[in-house]
Amino acid sequence: ATVTVRATSMSTATTQANATIQFGFVAPPVCSLDVDADGKVNALTDGLLVIRYMLGLSGSALTNGIYASGGGAEFGGIVTRLGVIGANNWLDVDGNGEVKAESDGILLLRALFGLNGTAVTENALGISPRSRETWPTIRDYLNTVCGLGLP
Repeated sequence: ATVTVRATSMSTATTQANATIQFGFVAPPVCSLDVDADGKVNALTDGLLVIRYMLGLSGSALTNGIYASGGGAEFGGIVTRLGVIGANNWLDVDGNGEVKAESDGILLLRALFGLNGTAVTENALGISPRSRETWPTIRDYLNTVCGLGLP
């Protein structure tokens, strides 16, 4: 989204009348793992949609058993939200430059299921080097970048 801010000053004896200053910036997209747009991030819906997306599934293979036509989010909205998440590389949970269901997806699902500590990271980290490989760094990433609010 582009935001434009306009500031106008009033005329005085020492300023020009109605000087206007404008600038604009593009606000970066915000990571939201609420893929089905129901107002909450749930492991059994949003988490599974993300894992299936990471595995390269599409169409009914992506949403079967999770999404019902006529339900909350429209199929196109789910696909769009997953595309934005993927395009911004937000799913690289361990920070190794790769997005893999067998590492990043497992880390995310474990966190969404309420696990913490080594219960999240054990046997789930991707290849080295990684910028995030402990529960505190992964939790901070998911909270800061994706707004999850994990304890």
